[in-house]
Amino acid sequence: MLSKRIYIQSRRASQFSWDEVRKHYKHKYHNGTSEKNGTGPPFRMVLPPPNVTGVLHIGHALTATIQDAVCRYQRLNNRHVEWVPGFDHAGIATQTAVEKMLWKTKRIRRHELGNDDFLEYCEQWKSIREKEISNQLRQLGTTLDWGNPFYTMNNKFKHAVNTAFVQLERQGLIYRDKRIVNWCPALRSTISNEEVDLKPVGNSVTIPDVNGGQRTVKMGVLYKIRYKLVERRKGEPEYLEVATTRPESVFADAALAVNPNDSRFSQFIGRFVKNPMSEKQIPVITSGLVEPDFGTGVLKITPACSTVDYKIYSEAAEQDKKLMDLIPVTDEAGFLSEYAGQFKGIDRFKAKDKVIKYLNRIGAYGGEQSVEKTVLPICSRSGDLCEGRLMDQWFLKTEDLSSEVLMRLEKGELKIDPDYGEIALENWLQNPEPWCLSRQLLWGHRIPSFIDENGKITVATSLEEAEKLTGIAKEDLIQDSDVLDTWFSSALIPIVVAEDWPGLYSNGDKNQNPYALNLMETGHDITGFWVARMLITCFGLTGRLPFNRISLHGMIRDSEGQKMSKSKGNVIDPLFLINGAKLKDMIKDLENSNLPEEELELAIELTSKQYPKGIAKYGPDVLRFVLLRRNVQAKDVPVDLIPLAEEGYKFGNKLSNMSKYVDMICSSELVHKNGDLNYQTEDKWIRSRLQKTVKTFQMNMEECHTHTAFEAVFQFILNDFCDTYLESTKKAFWDKDQARVSTIKSVMVECVELSLKLWSTFMPMISNYILDHSKFLTNRPVIEFDQILKDFNESEANSLNYDLRTAQNIVSTVRAARSRLGISDRTPFAASIISKSLDGKFVEKYGRIVQNLGNVTIDRIQKEEEHGEENINVLPVSGTDLVLILQLDSQDPEISSKIHHQLKEKLIQSKKRLETLDALIKKYSNYATVIQEKQSKTKGEENQLRKHERKLAQTERNKQSQLAEFEKISKLVESLEKQKKERAN
Repeated sequence: MLSKRIYIQSRRASQFSWDEVRKHYKHKYHNGTSEKNGTGPPFRMVLPPPNVTGVLHIGHALTATIQDAVCRYQRLNNRHVEWVPGFDHAGIATQTAVEKMLWKTKRIRRHELGNDDFLEYCEQWKSIREKEISNQLRQLGTTLDWGNPFYTMNNKFKHAVNTAFVQLERQGLIYRDKRIVNWCPALRSTISNEEVDLKPVGNSVTIPDVNGGQRTVKMGVLYKIRYKLVERRKGEPEYLEVATTRPESVFADAALAVNPNDSRFSQFIGRFVKNPMSEKQIPVITSGLVEPDFGTGVLKITPACSTVDYKIYSEAAEQDKKLMDLIPVTDEAGFLSEYAGQFKGIDRFKAKDKVIKYLNRIGAYGGEQSVEKTVLPICSRSGDLCEGRLMDQWFLKTEDLSSEVLMRLEKGELKIDPDYGEIALENWLQNPEPWCLSRQLLWGHRIPSFIDENGKITVATSLEEAEKLTGIAKEDLIQDSDVLDTWFSSALIPIVVAEDWPGLYSNGDKNQNPYALNLMETGHDITGFWVARMLITCFGLTGRLPFNRISLHGMIRDSEGQKMSKSKGNVIDPLFLINGAKLKDMIKDLENSNLPEEELELAIELTSKQYPKGIAKYGPDVLRFVLLRRNVQAKDVPVDLIPLAEEGYKFGNKLSNMSKYVDMICSSELVHKNGDLNYQTEDKWIRSRLQKTVKTFQMNMEECHTHTAFEAVFQFILNDFCDTYLESTKKAFWDKDQARVSTIKSVMVECVELSLKLWSTFMPMISNYILDHSKFLTNRPVIEFDQILKDFNESEANSLNYDLRTAQNIVSTVRAARSRLGISDRTPFAASIISKSLDGKFVEKYGRIVQNLGNVTIDRIQKEEEHGEENINVLPVSGTDLVLILQLDSQDPEISSKIHHQLKEKLIQSKKRLETLDALIKKYSNYATVIQEKQSKTKGEENQLRKHERKLAQTERNKQSQLAEFEKISKLVESLEKQKKERAN
């Protein structure tokens, strides 16, 4: 027999030696021999590497839980699983986190440190976070290959990244170009389009300030700036007026543009106006991109800070080579550039008011007008307002590569699930943009390009190779100071981790798989960031896709559908749910985070309100239960953590009780060792349900629909096996029916052994604990799915299940009637059924099950449609065409007396309830009358009056319902008393 504390032990299972777990995992699955790993093909997958920015959040736990379930299923299929963990150096994110830490703890800015010193802090940070993340993943119970983790900035990856860059550059896919890029002043770096959030704002926006705090900036205003006409003609206006949101950028304007079809300005096309700040003459040009109805219809062109402006100006420059050189608006930190004259070095937002005052003073300002909505480019990394900046950067051509991948997607060679993921990937591939690879950071892979004293650039995998290629001493070559976008190294993960690229196919066994990975499973939010880039980059390097199956899961939200954020107080460290956490520890965790001080106070307040007593200790199995309980493939996955954790904990107890009961049956002297098995209806039904569950589990796990497979096994154990089969077979044990108990024992072992093995995919610790500790169950490492399903007849199983569900519906109807009438579950009675579809065979097959579950005997099935006047003992059976007539006037005097007594007790309770409702009606009516009689009423009294009137109306409705119930029970009691007297006479 298992210990009564089985579930407590299971919850503490994460405390055993993970060294032993890792050794076992390596020995069983990663020693490289087919005998040990089974005869099936290998199954390779990587855990999307968490950023070394901090500890894992609940979203990371979801990814790890889904993937671990997939890998456990593949092992049940005898596959050689290689599931590799890793860590991403996360250039921008890690550098930002370290900068915040330095400011918070030491009041030091990155620019005050030497590069080497700052990078040393980054290395220390990374080492600490790696250990914390590893610990979290281990405590979650994941079966990752910790003998072979990867890190996107180790020597192996450095070599691969440099090789990839050089190869793609020599293929003409990587090139250097001057383009407008997204620039984040807070980060002082370029960022990708995917890292820019286009945020609609009203009249203000809150962004970081230069000291690491927050500031609110005025928005939603168009400022009218006047540009004097050069060589003004008679009758013409003195100036052209422009409406702009960026008056501080006027000094960098290179032209004004109008729509060629706008007749208001046709006479000014090709002429010049004077820039009011720089005094330079700038041309009036045309572009179909100018919206005549926006502002004044004249657009100021600042080519060095806007993609649209740059495009308009470049097209004009192709026709007129004399157009002026372009100058930047701001420097790298967001201050006006050296070309801004007296405004040089002023913060871009503070400069706005100063420039307006200046323009007003010289007569070049025409006032302002509000804008209903402004859409701002906000850096998703820092929250700062992005600037456009014209810079020489390294880019990757994506058009041809995207076309190649898109073609394979359309042919079905690449499959992605669910459908919204395919739409998102298709949209990304159909709208390729040059990928800016350069980042102006310290933390990351230095771009492998080298420049000599003449400005010539050479791309090489190392300084030594550059020396050989150029014939120039390496002391005279300078490496590019920029680093590569983090996603470039992440894009190489499949081929570097699974195939040791660039030493391609160095392992002969791996050459058998046409794809580096069997499955790419990740969150849908990084379809563009990561999935698409892996596809195009690996294809560019190898000429083939790195994987052909993609499964996406959704974003974890709180119970109200809100995004999880520490500032909202709704983020939970997975370890809090696993190990428990006191409120003070949760607050300390917030204080140790990099939350701005103004957000920290609110976060503490919200966390204290939501978790006043902290969080109880639930263990890793329960956390996994929580994460898989919802549809994980929906775009948003709302999770109410604590209620779901309670449900998971209770289900663990259910498993424990189930196993103890099965052990008890198996240990019974009633069990015949070699008795013949005589399967009854309920045995056949539960075995067919088991097969159906196995089939559903297998089908959904193959498609990576883990939540659907989870639900199938969960419902089988909870409803089919525990609530139905065990309950329907208990009577045989009480009656000491040896032959029947022997069959039941065999069926129970079959069901529990197999269902727990399936369930070990989702809650492995308690499942394996039970299987390992029960002397009647076998913990097989592999499931022979084909063997189990070879004789499965789905049509017969569905028919059997339909009839059994009908029986269950009858039982549910009886139980509801007992509750309504106050008749104890232990009091037996009979019932008849009126049905057009059922016959006596139903009673033969299922009458015993109904009797065992509902303590009611079905004595006959009638075909008549009429069944007398409707009464409280005439009940329709939900989900069927059946009508159940309860025969409460039992021929057994003792039973009849019990039913009669219980009905009279229910009648007394109903009468008391009516008296209580009458008292409440009088009370609310009096309250309302007192207030109504007042000549003048306060607002509070008016509210009280409406409140009592609502209560009065509801109570009167409740009384009518209770009165109808009282009358029906009274009528039934009278009928039974009458029948009793008639029998007595």
